[in-house]
Amino acid sequence: MHESAVDAHESAVATRAAIGIRSHVHLREPRWWAHADRFGLLSRLAERLDRTAGLHACWTFLGAHSRGAKREVAYPNLRLGPKGYGPIRVNRLVLLLEEVPQRVLARGTDADLLLYILRGNRAHARHDSAHQCDARGLGAACVNPAHLAWEPHADNVRSGVARKRQRDAERRAQEYLAGVRC
Repeated sequence: MHESAVDAHESAVATRAAIGIRSHVHLREPRWWAHADRFGLLSRLAERLDRTAGLHACWTFLGAHSRGAKREVAYPNLRLGPKGYGPIRVNRLVLLLEEVPQRVLARGTDADLLLYILRGNRAHARHDSAHQCDARGLGAACVNPAHLAWEPHADNVRSGVARKRQRDAERRAQEYLAGVRC
C-alpha cells in the first residue's frame, strides 16, 4: 500500500472510532444511491434522507416514525409500495439494499427490487439492524448503512444495556435474557 493510502486508511479508521463505529465498513456512497431515480421506493427513500453532514456522520430520516410495542424509541418507517405493501423500518431497508445485486439495481424493475428486499427481510428475520453509532438525540433515526449491522436480538439488547440507550433497558434485558416476554 502506498504511504498516503495507509495514512488515509488509518485516518478513516480513527474517524470511525471517534464517532463510535465498531465495524470496519469502508465509508462510501451506498450502491443503491446512484439508482435512486430509477425506482419509486429508492426515490422516496432518498428524498427523506438528510445526508448533509457527509458519509462519516449519522444520516437522519425525515419521514414518518412509529413506535413499536412497549418501546420508548420511535423507528423510521417507509411503505414498500405505492399501494402500501406494508411498512418496513428504514434502518433494515438500507441494510437490505446493500445486499441487492448490482444487476438488479442497473436493469431490474420495481418488482425485482421488492422481491430481493422481501427475500432478504425473511433471511434476516431473527436479526436486528443494530446501530453501531451512539448518536445521542437521534434515537433510532440514524440510517447511515455504515453505522448499521445485523446482530442477533439478544446481542442487540446487551449492547443497548451496555450503552444505556433505553429507559428501563437493564430490567427489560434481564427479563428477555431470562426468557420472560418483554
